[in-house]
Amino acid sequence: MTLEVQQLLKETIGLDPVSIGRPIIEQLIRARMAHCGVRKTTDYCRQLRSSEAEMRELIEAVVVPETSFFRDPCSFEALTQIVIGDWAPRHSNESLRVLSAPCSTGEEPYSIAMALLDAGFPSERIQIDAVDISAKALDLGRLGAYRHNSFRNKDAGFRERYFQRIDDRYQLTESVRSRVRFHYGNLVTEDFLAGNCYDIIFCRNVLIYFDPPTQQRVIKTLIRLLASMGILFVGASETSLLRDKGLTAVDHTHSFAYRRVGSGRKNTVPPIPKPREAPTTTAISRLPVAKSKPEAPPIDLDAARELADAGRLTEAAATCEAYLKIKGASAPAYYLLGLIRDATGDPQGAAELYRKALYLEPDHVEALTHLALLSERSGDVAGAKLLQTRAERAIKRKASDPSVDDKTEVSEQLQLQPT
Repeated sequence: MTLEVQQLLKETIGLDPVSIGRPIIEQLIRARMAHCGVRKTTDYCRQLRSSEAEMRELIEAVVVPETSFFRDPCSFEALTQIVIGDWAPRHSNESLRVLSAPCSTGEEPYSIAMALLDAGFPSERIQIDAVDISAKALDLGRLGAYRHNSFRNKDAGFRERYFQRIDDRYQLTESVRSRVRFHYGNLVTEDFLAGNCYDIIFCRNVLIYFDPPTQQRVIKTLIRLLASMGILFVGASETSLLRDKGLTAVDHTHSFAYRRVGSGRKNTVPPIPKPREAPTTTAISRLPVAKSKPEAPPIDLDAARELADAGRLTEAAATCEAYLKIKGASAPAYYLLGLIRDATGDPQGAAELYRKALYLEPDHVEALTHLALLSERSGDVAGAKLLQTRAERAIKRKASDPSVDDKTEVSEQLQLQPT
């Protein structure tokens, strides 16, 4: 077993093996040990402690770079409304400081820049720091060249405005790339970005991979980095972690944004010369306006996740089922409903839903991992091993080339077809 190595990973980057699946982590560690020609985990631990290069290689192996442009669009709608309607009038001559952490291969920080530019915010006043623990992901972000898989948003008009097609990739324009600075950094260290202060922080869908103590430590760090009245964006499943932290939810549907109220460090970035052209009324008026109090809860997956996070599993399941009835088959919906069934003590129902998700999306790492765990618990060791192998391949494919579609063997797909 590689428990000693897994503990070292937890200490170094805060990774909770359960969040990805211990069998997956086990296989990834074994692969690195084989690459290094090491058989004993104690020897490999010794190597990890003495070799920063090997520790980075292991981190690269276990990090899952799942991202795309304008992922969760409501967050970017809220961002532009807050900046144009609230922040800009109070900071007429200052730069807007934004942090994206972890930034992965750059889709999120670049989406922030494009959203602000589309809203009419002056380019020279945008300063975005993009931080990640994966050096390979940072290199891809700096390159700014992306394939089709990075463009999953239904509204892809931004691609026409800010990208140039070169062979099988889309090259981002320098006007956007120049607004983002990429840095290597580890969120779980206590001195993370010490001395910096940000008006906006995007830290989405990473807290769920940490154990509870690390979650609390990272949240404390994020609050330290927020300027007074600063805004923190998190993932839909992470909102419950921010209770009683001195933050107030922003009134924008499905933005999952929280404002720091009361005292906070002042953003000390020196003011820059006033731009020749301030944001126009036309730019402000075209921003989407969300209803603050909808008459009825929306039938969508964000609403289902919020209900599940609040412990209202029956309502969350009903929302998922309504979504599937209205929208039709959906891998994310089947996966979420599977998680709910799993949490309510229905492993057989959960397994069936995970299989449906995998039939639609064979490379769904989370569904593969959870189904593998269920198979192992039920005594199907061979089936669990097959699923673990597929999950490992899926992680490696996404890490090496996020645009590669799954080419899983037909024999494996047949075993996972829904009944």
